[in-house]
Amino acid sequence: MENWGLIIFSEEMLIHRPGYTDGLKNKECTIRMIAHEIAHMWFGNSVTLSWWSHFWLNEGFARFYEIFTTDQIYHYKYHMEEQFVVDYLQRILEKDAVAASLPLTSPEITIQSFDEIDTQANFFAYEKGASIIRMWRNLMGSDNFNKSINSYLKQYHLKNTNPRDLFAHLKQNWPSQPEVDLDTFFSDFTEQVGYPMVIVNITQDNQKIILHQKRFLYDYEDGSDATLRYTIPITFTTNLDQSYYNLTPYTYFNKNDTTVEISFENPIEWIIINQKQSNYYRVFYDQPILTQIKQLFSTSRSRRIPATTKAQIIDDLFNFAYAGMIDYADVFEYLEYLRYEFNYVPWNAAYHGMERVVQRLTPQQLPYFEKYLSNITTGIFNELSAKSSSSDSVMDVYNRVLHVSWLCKYQNTNCNKQVELLFLGNLEKPSPDYRKTFYCAVSRTDAHARLWELYNNEIDSDDKNLILRSISCSRDYRTYIKLELFHLIPYSKQPKYLKEVYQQNPDLIDPIFSMISENIDVFVARLGKYEMIEVLSDMVDYFTTREQEEQFTNFMDRNIYRFGESAQTLKETFLTTIRKNLEWTEQRLGNELAFIMKGSIVGLWLLTAVITLNLIANSEIVGYRLSSYIRPSFYNLSINIQDDASNPGTTFNGEVAITLQSNQSNLLEITLHKELLNITRCLLYNKDGRLQQDIAAGQLRMQTTRCTLSTQGKVQSDTLGLFSKENWNAGNSSTRAHKEFLFLTQFELNDARFVFPCFDEPAFKASFSFTLGRPSGYNAVSNTRLMETTNEGKNYFVDHFEVTPIMSTYLVAFLISNYQARGNISDFAVLSSPEHYNKTEFSYNVGKRVVAAFNELFPISYKQLGNDVLLFASVPSFDIVGMENWGLIFYSEELLVQKPGYTDGFVHKEFTCRMIAHEMAHMWFGNSVTLSWWSHFWLNAGFARLYEILVTHQLYPEYHLDQQFVIHLQTIFDEDAMNSSQPLSSSESSIQTESEFEELFGSFSYEKGASIIRMWRSAMGAVNFDNSINSYLKQYHLKNTNPSDLFAHLKLNWPAQPEVVLDTFFSDFTEQVGYPMVIVNITQDNQKIILRQKRFLYNYDDGSDATLRYTIPITFATNVKNTFDNLTPYTYFDKNNTTVEIFFKEPIEWIILNLKQTSYYRVLYDKPILAQLKLALSKNGHSSIPVENRAQIIDDLFSFALAGMIDYVDVFKFLEYLKNEFDYVPWYAAYRGLLGVSQRLTPHQLPYFAKYLNNITSAVFAKLTVKSNSDDTVMDVYNRQLQVSLLCKYQNTECNNQVKLNFEADLEKPSPDYRETFYCAAARTTGYARILDLYSNESDLEEKHMLWRALSCTRDYRAHYNNMVFNSKIVENKTVGVTQMYEENPDLITPILSMLAENITKWSNFLGDSWETLVMLNKMSESFTTVEQANLFAELIDKNSEFFGTDVEVLESALERVKKNLEWAKQRLSNLNNYLRRK
Repeated sequence: MENWGLIIFSEEMLIHRPGYTDGLKNKECTIRMIAHEIAHMWFGNSVTLSWWSHFWLNEGFARFYEIFTTDQIYHYKYHMEEQFVVDYLQRILEKDAVAASLPLTSPEITIQSFDEIDTQANFFAYEKGASIIRMWRNLMGSDNFNKSINSYLKQYHLKNTNPRDLFAHLKQNWPSQPEVDLDTFFSDFTEQVGYPMVIVNITQDNQKIILHQKRFLYDYEDGSDATLRYTIPITFTTNLDQSYYNLTPYTYFNKNDTTVEISFENPIEWIIINQKQSNYYRVFYDQPILTQIKQLFSTSRSRRIPATTKAQIIDDLFNFAYAGMIDYADVFEYLEYLRYEFNYVPWNAAYHGMERVVQRLTPQQLPYFEKYLSNITTGIFNELSAKSSSSDSVMDVYNRVLHVSWLCKYQNTNCNKQVELLFLGNLEKPSPDYRKTFYCAVSRTDAHARLWELYNNEIDSDDKNLILRSISCSRDYRTYIKLELFHLIPYSKQPKYLKEVYQQNPDLIDPIFSMISENIDVFVARLGKYEMIEVLSDMVDYFTTREQEEQFTNFMDRNIYRFGESAQTLKETFLTTIRKNLEWTEQRLGNELAFIMKGSIVGLWLLTAVITLNLIANSEIVGYRLSSYIRPSFYNLSINIQDDASNPGTTFNGEVAITLQSNQSNLLEITLHKELLNITRCLLYNKDGRLQQDIAAGQLRMQTTRCTLSTQGKVQSDTLGLFSKENWNAGNSSTRAHKEFLFLTQFELNDARFVFPCFDEPAFKASFSFTLGRPSGYNAVSNTRLMETTNEGKNYFVDHFEVTPIMSTYLVAFLISNYQARGNISDFAVLSSPEHYNKTEFSYNVGKRVVAAFNELFPISYKQLGNDVLLFASVPSFDIVGMENWGLIFYSEELLVQKPGYTDGFVHKEFTCRMIAHEMAHMWFGNSVTLSWWSHFWLNAGFARLYEILVTHQLYPEYHLDQQFVIHLQTIFDEDAMNSSQPLSSSESSIQTESEFEELFGSFSYEKGASIIRMWRSAMGAVNFDNSINSYLKQYHLKNTNPSDLFAHLKLNWPAQPEVVLDTFFSDFTEQVGYPMVIVNITQDNQKIILRQKRFLYNYDDGSDATLRYTIPITFATNVKNTFDNLTPYTYFDKNNTTVEIFFKEPIEWIILNLKQTSYYRVLYDKPILAQLKLALSKNGHSSIPVENRAQIIDDLFSFALAGMIDYVDVFKFLEYLKNEFDYVPWYAAYRGLLGVSQRLTPHQLPYFAKYLNNITSAVFAKLTVKSNSDDTVMDVYNRQLQVSLLCKYQNTECNNQVKLNFEADLEKPSPDYRETFYCAAARTTGYARILDLYSNESDLEEKHMLWRALSCTRDYRAHYNNMVFNSKIVENKTVGVTQMYEENPDLITPILSMLAENITKWSNFLGDSWETLVMLNKMSESFTTVEQANLFAELIDKNSEFFGTDVEVLESALERVKKNLEWAKQRLSNLNNYLRRK
């Protein structure tokens, strides 16, 4: 109570008992209530309402400032504004949609009696009042709102006010645009009851949005005035601008207008109205928009979308369904996006909505609901689990409570098992926030009995009550009621805890009611008559079947005498409740029940009465691995795009006839995948081709059957399913510039289901016959040869293609375009737009050579695999470099199209060669022989990466890819030395969801996979390896495999000596994470080497298992025996052995292990050996030590220093040998390590680093210079680019002078490989103006981006920032411009940060999105190296915390990272800095 100067709080609000009432929720409540009552000192005490009829002037403001003050003081830790939306705004919207709704302001004359005054102290004054004030604040802007409130408080200090006084002050600061009648606006939401919903429709051309409004009511016949209209602020964003945080209204929907129209220059995909639910209304989207929003929310892009926006849509949908405006099935289908949702707020809204629905489900239907719930919660529950973590945020804690309470309540096996194991394995109490939920979940398990032990030992009365209430969640209801409820629980609590039993176990309502019915005498005697009536009154609200209605009627008839004179009235009241609920369920939940019972996007019954066809959606639905009882053998697939060439299609029609085979009789169910497809027809035929109808289950013996489905789908804009791409044709003398469209597919991993219903898993291989309908003006290609084209009339054609080999659905592909072919499309060709035809000769020739090389390499040639056609198709702006569709490989356009002088440098050509070889390798590894499940994706990706290197090196040895391979290996070493490491092979059960699939597409499957296969190849010898692979490819042609199948073939050809347990060896590097390091010590006599092993980790305290050991192939060479080409292991370091000892007849000077870095481990040499290696490498010819081993030693040393095992001084001393190093690969390893160190050096330390750099690079730079030479090898070109980029960056005088002279003297463009490096260096000297001129006149988009990056290397950062960066219309240019300035001039980062901090809000406005600013600042913080920079950054965060809102957490985390980096540099680099100063 807000008494002025003496505020009275409940005891539990101010007193927090450690371990009992000091949880996060307790603390949040205390913070909010203190803020609430303090707010009253101004709103209520100083400025006081003139009468209770406008009580919201007190309570609305107190609630508003309670929320926003808490967020401000506690740096958004509690996300109070987000919680406000779901806990207050959405709840008051429910109360405000019924006849009992009240206005905020009532006429004074209507509020006179005590009862009338009492009605004002309600939710409306608090929650609606705060919601309306929040709306005004967001519309007028924080600054304007604060000015208005400040002047209001000043003027009416110690006075009384009414709403008009407040409105007068708001008007003074309200923005003049967009125009609005403020008196009407204020009145609509304070003097009228209720609120509107805005109905959103989109026109067919997707260029106009039409809005209507209507008062929202749950029941339009409840006597409410449904004609009320409102002045509605319209805020929105679309896919075109994605300005999710812009709360300034675009316009106001005048209450006297029928519609509002919003037009767009370009078609939009989606629109979101009422951003962050900042305004007081609901939004009803038509189905096309809602479908697009769901798709948006299901992608990684949804990270930027405010949680409140997501929660708003969920809450609105549930309420529209409750009002009968939409079907609950549509709501539950939409909620499938939650598989990708990890934020508490949308989940809060979802569970609140589901609560109303699930209470109406029968006990028989609840298991299907649990299955649905398990599917959509898999991602979030895997993330949170049932176990609390020290790293939990507040929202994590709240989210875990929410999910465990629901999942365990509805018998999710994973939830129950986790809870039981945690409870039995941990004697500590859960946190106060989680305790009740956790103990309740425990009570449902076999650990129930131990809760009584806790109860008996507990001394705190509140916790004893909490445990008692938790025990009532028990599923052993009979034992609980008979032995515990009636004998151990206090009499006064028995009715409450009896209700808890069926409320927490709704599937047990029938047996619990039967028990009560059979023992009513006992229950009445124990509880009392009135208490029993109270229980029955609650219980009937959980009855969901007509059988329960009948049982209850009979029960009341038998026992009516027990309940006194009012018994008949009670009976009718109870039955009325039951019948109303049942009628509501039958009317509203019919389709939703079918939906949930099928656990899928649609439950569709075939014409047969006995077989159910389930069409399930995304593989995020765990448990929906398809059954092996039925398999497809053949798909007859037809896809038709209807629109003409000038009006490209946005939808398609399709039909697929799937020939099915089963080894099981009495088959009752067929399950397929489909996503975002409408099924318009479904037929099932038997093996004789007859339509099956009304066959009894016992009569069906299905061996071969055909299922035909007709579909309608949408052409996507993302790289997903069937999608379209725009291609700009610049035109020529005969044609004008114009847009061209192409339509193509991307089905990997599991997106064929977006185009046709199918068995969308790799193990379900089949043949495909394909026909493709298209308008004239296009041509079509698919996986196989075109057989014929038929003219269907009306400028429409159908292309018929040959049957494919047996393959997985993810390899099906087609392309509709106006492309031109180089080569023969019935054999081999490269397809590109006609304007690029002359630029595809290089890729065409490479393709021919690569195919020939693979044909020689493998026993089955490409055509013998089963497909005569091989087409390479270029795709503009392709998100994926290449996709190995069998016979129709898609490549990004820049890979196949070599633009002379732009994309025809060595780097581009190398990449083209490698990627062509990579995708070609997939014809054998992935297409012909296919993994059985994605959990061993490396069987595809690892082999493709290795053969990409081997074949390209064979054909183009000038790229030295055998040496460059160690660059790939060293990169994956970094990732594999952290807690986030992954094994190559995972259990199938652990790879089920979309997010788990995505992890497999990272570096591990490709780089580690290739590195491990390369290790096996080296250890067993190339000939033995080739024999194994050839037999493997032969045996599993057109089949599926797992790693054990490969291992069996490797074993057949593995050398008998040296001995090794191959199963262990294979397992160590595929099923275990990480890798070892071998520690090498030499004895004093220099005649014995002792090896030890240890898992290598950068941080041994990061939770990784440091005890892992490995079977390690040991290869070595010494100064005595130069055996670098002998890659056969000397021995294997058995994982069970402590050491390996190697003896020599005569003393050695040095030894090198892991020859050519062919095996997957690091090597740590002791100091004597390392000193000798430095001497050996310093000699001419480097003592014949190969390039790969030189790079290996350098990379290992930097990694050991990063892990704190050696000092960086030792690394830099060793690197002094580089004075005699001229090869690219060792320099690449060195520069990678040096850049990592330099990023932690302060601007004052960098000159010493530069001096050191000058010293070790003098020889190689003198040889290469900055000027390209006609005699340059490919490696010279790469090396020059490396040297110039680093030396000029760190202000090497000779480098800068040479660049300046060459740039001024030579007007020719440098080669594409070198151009950006050279121009970047020139921009730091005198070349800025000329590069700016080149930028302004350049027409090639990619070249223009390159020139912008080069320009941004300038050291005149302020001029570039003010004149160019701010004026750029491209957001990416702005962020890239700033990033380049400090990354390429690290000594200038402090003044650049100061410049940005001068007005970060202005910068964000230029970007159009505060999130882009956050991302840029977060990245920039990684380069901070001084306390001064940290303080500047902290000041920037503090000054702009309100501007960034809840996202400020990103910057706060970045600041903590900066502090850790500073401490790391202090501990790890002090000796190095002293060393560099002395040099």
